[in-house]
Amino acid sequence: IVEDEETVRTLAANVLAAAGYTVLQARHGDEALEVLERHDGTVDLVFTDIVMPELGGMALAEELARTHPRLRVLFTSGYESGSLARDGVPDGATHFIAKPYPVAALLRKVREVLDWHL
Repeated sequence: IVEDEETVRTLAANVLAAAGYTVLQARHGDEALEVLERHDGTVDLVFTDIVMPELGGMALAEELARTHPRLRVLFTSGYESGSLARDGVPDGATHFIAKPYPVAALLRKVREVLDWHL
């Protein structure tokens, strides 16, 4: 989970951990890259906010596409989809969940992205 708001990050981490997922956390994209570098295990999904200080979610996804091309990315944001499209996330992106998201919707979306075939 890559999220600059600690409360949101902690809540999402707790929800996913309670559902049986192993969860790593980072406050922004640069920290996420460091966490991935230090982690010995496999990472299947990065759940990232789009708008963050330092390295944002889109730039993180671009870097991950180069370094971990099979890694799935699920984006989130509290901004309206029209403003996101202007910031580089196309309208209708399939791997996106808007904030605030209900717990059940988050769990469904994570499962959907993990089950999606590359």
